[in-house]
Amino acid sequence: MRAGPVPECPGGPRLRHQSHQSAQQGAKQKNAQVPAVAEILHQLVADINLPSTFSELDPRITEDHFATMAEKAMGVARPMANNPRTMNTDLCMEIYKEAM
Repeated sequence: MRAGPVPECPGGPRLRHQSHQSAQQGAKQKNAQVPAVAEILHQLVADINLPSTFSELDPRITEDHFATMAEKAMGVARPMANNPRTMNTDLCMEIYKEAM
């Protein structure tokens, strides 16, 4: 079954172009806010003394634990299904290494 023709935007090509530009500008504004939000969260973690690395959380956690931790994490269905990034055990272990 073939799809029919794509309907023309009511305002024509000019409105479609303006709409696309507005969407791009909105995305740029959101992306510009990401570092500010990240800095605020980083400062909050520091202010309330939350551990931000595995070594701060528990010095007994070493890279030797990452394979087991990754396998267990991959077994928890809901976070894996809701993750926008395709995850595997190796990638999970890389994230753990960054969090060390």
